[in-house]
Amino acid sequence: MISEFIIIFIINFFSYFLTFYILTLVHELGHALPLLIVTDSDISISLYDKEGKTLEVTDKFILQLGYKNPFFGCVKSNYYGKNSLVNLLISLGGPFISLLCFLILLIIKINYSVPNYFDIALYGSLIQFLITIIPIKYPKYVFGYSGHKSDGLRVLKLLQDYFKKRS
Repeated sequence: MISEFIIIFIINFFSYFLTFYILTLVHELGHALPLLIVTDSDISISLYDKEGKTLEVTDKFILQLGYKNPFFGCVKSNYYGKNSLVNLLISLGGPFISLLCFLILLIIKINYSVPNYFDIALYGSLIQFLITIIPIKYPKYVFGYSGHKSDGLRVLKLLQDYFKKRS
């Protein structure tokens, strides 16, 4: 009985971990996509901790895959700041992909019989969208993002700067 509980706990833990890791990677790919399409800059996606693997996808695109925190990721590039429209697309790309994942998973759930653990990805992508699109500066207790601007706050700042220049 206890061994069965332990096995179920371990399976659930790794299901959550792997699901959020994949959701974070997809979210960060959403940020990187405009850079890959529009620019010729060097791009690095980090799913962060100090240890892990570095994979050189192309000579301009690197993945740094850590394994301790499935909730933290960032895109690094030598491009950011050069074009307001591209910066807006970069900032919106992650939340857009998270919302798109949620909508696709919701359509699948409505139309097909899916296992219960499918809800982890469904609601995880929705939560990720909401947490990143709300314009805030992350507080100290948000591990990895403490003091950083959310994607929504970056978008808001870019729009404010754009309209200031136009007026």
